[in-house]
Amino acid sequence: MATDNNGMTTTSAPIAISVGSVAIAMARGGKLNFSANPLSLSVNPNPANNILNISVDGFPANNRSTISLLSVSGVVIKTIRSSSLNKITQMNVSSLSAGVYYIKVMNGGKILYKQFVKI
Repeated sequence: MATDNNGMTTTSAPIAISVGSVAIAMARGGKLNFSANPLSLSVNPNPANNILNISVDGFPANNRSTISLLSVSGVVIKTIRSSSLNKITQMNVSSLSAGVYYIKVMNGGKILYKQFVKI
């Protein structure tokens, strides 16, 4: 049954819903990072105006990495592919509108996110 702003109601036909079992586990307990070095992602300055310094530690040096700049709604604005991720990477953010954005770093099966503010 649904009621509108004027108090008028209407009833639709019933809809059957069934829930089945999941074939694989969606989440697993235990440690998420099994490497000796903990993964970390930092961005500075935060808030940023022109250049954003992105620093990632703990990923294997020989894996190819992807750094993406995302809008607050998840739209990819810019992507950088890097083979030397464990040092500072600079990204020019001067053309962005003021607001909240995310940096997403992918390396192998691992993904890190960090929020920053563009002023």
